[in-house]
Amino acid sequence: MKKNFVKKTLATTLALAMVATSAPAALTASAAKAPALNKKAKTLYINENEIGSSYNFNVKNTVKGSKYKWTTSNKSVVKVNSANGVVKAGTKTGKATITCKITFKTKKTKTLKATVTVKENATKVWIKNAPETTVGIGEKAYDFNSSFSTASGAKATDYRTWEIDKDSNTAGATINAKTGVVATTKTGEFKVRVRAYQNKAKLAANDTVDSDWLTVKVVSSVKTVAQSATSKVLVTFDDNMKETVKAENFTVTNKKTNAVNGVKEISFSEDGKQVTVTTYGKFEDAGTYVLTYGGKDFEFTTSIGAVETIELATTTVYPNEA
Repeated sequence: MKKNFVKKTLATTLALAMVATSAPAALTASAAKAPALNKKAKTLYINENEIGSSYNFNVKNTVKGSKYKWTTSNKSVVKVNSANGVVKAGTKTGKATITCKITFKTKKTKTLKATVTVKENATKVWIKNAPETTVGIGEKAYDFNSSFSTASGAKATDYRTWEIDKDSNTAGATINAKTGVVATTKTGEFKVRVRAYQNKAKLAANDTVDSDWLTVKVVSSVKTVAQSATSKVLVTFDDNMKETVKAENFTVTNKKTNAVNGVKEISFSEDGKQVTVTTYGKFEDAGTYVLTYGGKDFEFTTSIGAVETIELATTTVYPNEA
């Protein structure tokens, strides 16, 4: 009886000891973290700067005995060392996917991916549609466009912003910093430039690539021309013209016959933006005329309509009552 009891007790003790020693291993295995990349996204630059043109991707929580192979979706954008995950910016800007394929000892596989964005700073920026002569007055007086280039020839990825020089602005000009659309309020001139920058911090520090200042002259311009009476044409400007124009500044010509209708006089609206040009001769019905101002021609059509009513002063005559 004692021998059997001792044997049973010893067997039970050994079984409990085995359970106790295997439990931590099981818990450790279940708590092990899965392999993962140290970064899921990274930005690189082709040109040298503080961000850098290379990066070392690596795998966290590696599994002993596994094999790791690195590939890139676009070698022109990002190159990668297939053995160690070191990536370098290529020759083009854009995005590429870096893939790490893990093959475990069990022959099972796992794929890890990261996105790499490659950029390049501009080395030159310029205004590509400078006005040929002048711009007018208005909320959308002119829409500027720009372009920039890089040292490598790859597409620049900098941001751009437009700026007007405050000290030289006599035209009340303002500009949309993003779109380059200029608004002006009066005649005068202003200077404008475009700036390329990597990020807001560098813009604030004036670490930018700037175009040359462009001086733009703002002049009053004709908005509309239309007949207003049998011998009058209404010319609408974008500015007060009372101190600017005279009768001799206008010419009115019959487009069909080239006959010139001499200008008799001009008059102004209260704000000076509308100028009525009165000619000596009357316009033809269903005619086309050309008003010339400032070297530019503006066509308008004419319509006389029904014959004008002529009022006569009359006296009532009564028959003689003899």
